[in-house]
Amino acid sequence: MQLLGFDSGSFRPDDFVKSMPIFAAMLTASDRYRRWVVGGEVASSDGDTIHLPGIKMKSPREAAAFLGYALHELSHRWTDFEIFKQTTTPFHQWLTNALEDVYTDKKQHVVHPGAKPILDQLAGYMVEEGLEPQPDVSMPHTQLIQCYIQYRLRNSVLGEEAYGQIADEAERLVSKILPAGVLAKLRALMFEVANCDDSWAVLEVSKSILGMFEDAKEQDPPTPADGSAGADGASDTGGTDGADGSADAGGTDGADGSADAGGTDGADGSAGADGAAGSDGTAGSDGADGSVASQETSVGLGAGAMGDLADGSRGQGGDGSANAGAGAGSGGADDQVGAASPAASQADGAPGSEVGDYRSVIANLLQMTSEEAMKGIGDQMKDMVNGIAQEQLATGEFDPSLWYTPSDSVVQDDPSVSGIAEMDRVSGSVNALRVRLNALLQARTRSTVSYKDSGRKLAVARLSRLSYGDSRVFKVKSRGIDIDTAVLTLGDRSVSMKKVVGNGRSRLDFALDVLLALSMALDSIKGIQHSVAAFPGADDWVDGRQQSTIDVLKRWREPTKQVVTRYNRVKPSGGTPAHIALVWAGQELMKVRAARKIIFMATDGEPDEPGAVRDAVHDLRRLGVEVIGVGLGVDVSHLFDAFVRVDAIDELAGAVFGLMRDRLLAA
Repeated sequence: MQLLGFDSGSFRPDDFVKSMPIFAAMLTASDRYRRWVVGGEVASSDGDTIHLPGIKMKSPREAAAFLGYALHELSHRWTDFEIFKQTTTPFHQWLTNALEDVYTDKKQHVVHPGAKPILDQLAGYMVEEGLEPQPDVSMPHTQLIQCYIQYRLRNSVLGEEAYGQIADEAERLVSKILPAGVLAKLRALMFEVANCDDSWAVLEVSKSILGMFEDAKEQDPPTPADGSAGADGASDTGGTDGADGSADAGGTDGADGSADAGGTDGADGSAGADGAAGSDGTAGSDGADGSVASQETSVGLGAGAMGDLADGSRGQGGDGSANAGAGAGSGGADDQVGAASPAASQADGAPGSEVGDYRSVIANLLQMTSEEAMKGIGDQMKDMVNGIAQEQLATGEFDPSLWYTPSDSVVQDDPSVSGIAEMDRVSGSVNALRVRLNALLQARTRSTVSYKDSGRKLAVARLSRLSYGDSRVFKVKSRGIDIDTAVLTLGDRSVSMKKVVGNGRSRLDFALDVLLALSMALDSIKGIQHSVAAFPGADDWVDGRQQSTIDVLKRWREPTKQVVTRYNRVKPSGGTPAHIALVWAGQELMKVRAARKIIFMATDGEPDEPGAVRDAVHDLRRLGVEVIGVGLGVDVSHLFDAFVRVDAIDELAGAVFGLMRDRLLAA
């Protein structure tokens, strides 16, 4: 199993959920849905926030449900919710939502290819567990048509194979209650969603389908005047007849009167040479069951291509066959004959309605209530996630009171201090680190010119060197490295940081000096953007729930000198939710465009959950974020792969320089 690039060997089911907000931020970047909440016991989403319960991922089933629902909801960042204000009836709203789900999930496949296998896997579990309605003869016609629309689109447009059998059965039954022309036009119009490039185009598709149904409801069903069609009484459901009286499913006729509904003929359900009605007015061998060849439906089919077949207009083919779009796979003459025969419909186990009654079926569909609307795919996914949460709640497998997604707030300036004393205290370390980093980076970022014996640009002034055997006459310019780096520094302000370490100063005082010194040093380096925060935040109650928070001391583009007084407001408090702080930092870095991303965490090495810290570090590395632990007078090698120990502020420059050098100069 692979989940967002994680194979089964490296996937850690029990702890993956804690790092989910990092992956959410990676997927959303700066798009809508910037806030994720992972925790509690109920999955839900609104226009701005996605809530996911902190379920245990014991198997691929839980992982597919959790991630699949998340990915589906994420895809709605491309939805313009204003379109739903334009819907006029419950059916129109349901239809627009079903089409929009297909449009956004299809776009998700393109932007994040790893999403498709997860959504495919989730579809399989949902069908397997019976969360999808199964079409049968007892299903109300309005729901049957909805079932057909939703699952045929997800099967044919999105390639979700799990829905294939449901879609095929729904199409077979719908073909018994709607005329082939109406069904063909519905199919053609709804597949136009594959070509939509925004939500408003989706709305236009839904309006076209609505208009088609409105027109069909008002039209009289074609009834031959004498009760028979053609010179010899052969059936002709299209309202026209061929020279030899053969059935013409598209309502067209030609010289030979053969039917060609989809541009193909033979065993796939379209009428071929042996499927046309013969001179005695009976259907050929292929037209006995009246089934629709849904398997041959092409996503690329357009409304224009199906126009002749849907409208029953006369074809212009040289051989008299109607060619409504090659590869359409729509029902042929045999489908029309089967649909037109009540006896045949009943024999096939179709719903108890003759095609002749289709206008009442369409009227009921257009007038259906909200209670009759089938659940959208997102609600079905949500039901599965919530079902898993209830299962695990019953067995005590997860604690809904745990919330893994922190909130943040910017610390206010403290007007009672100037900040000068704080900057003076760390100035020595700042200058030492600044000088060493600038000297290194100036040498490596500067472009250099050299001369080679091959190249693209000739150095004319050096041509004379050829006379004495020096062939290095080509000028080669080497670009220096680009210092495109984002650094986020985290400081531990937990209660354990009260411990006095020397000169009457606490570990927290030491940590704040480290944060300030790093920030001031990085301020002077072109190409580096950085932010500073402390954890846990002062306010741990959010929306009535106990939840970890983060205190932001410096936002990305704020100059350090303007925010120094904020450091004076940071006091020791709370536990050490270091893993949650790393999750928050990962989210923040995913919103920033930079080639390199680094987190510094200054801590006393006593986190609440050491295992979760290590997991978060590894997850961040997979996403291209390097985490460096700064142990404040302690060894933190048990938590971080990259780490330093700093026992005094004067040691900071030497300890950090080597680690920064390797990462800033990395290719």
